[in-house]
Amino acid sequence: MRLCTLLVLCFVLPACKPGPKPVVQPSADAGPQAPGLPNGTLTGPAGAPSPTVIAPAAAKASSAAIDTDALRCDQQLGKAAAKHLADRCLMVSPASHPPCNVANACQMIEDEIKRSCALFDPNQPKPKECTS
Repeated sequence: MRLCTLLVLCFVLPACKPGPKPVVQPSADAGPQAPGLPNGTLTGPAGAPSPTVIAPAAAKASSAAIDTDALRCDQQLGKAAAKHLADRCLMVSPASHPPCNVANACQMIEDEIKRSCALFDPNQPKPKECTS
């Protein structure tokens, strides 16, 4: 039993070692480099993809787009208008947990109103919340 445990450990433990670290090799034609990176290229194991560098301006632009979409409805429209929109949503939504909350994005609340109003019978008059 001890011999089996010893043999298993002899084969398993060496497999836990980390792989070789990438080596930085200076390039012959030192072109423009991204800020903060050494002058050279990273090389790793054969066939490894090269790293992608995002310019700081592009990163700021993409985060600004995300921040605009992620704003709460009460931050986009103001508290009173957002509450009115959320109340309209609650009046027409059949969902057990609808996204009719001022903490959600206004677009999400409006989409729930559109989805819910589309469920009503076209031959019957729709609630006033579907038309306001």
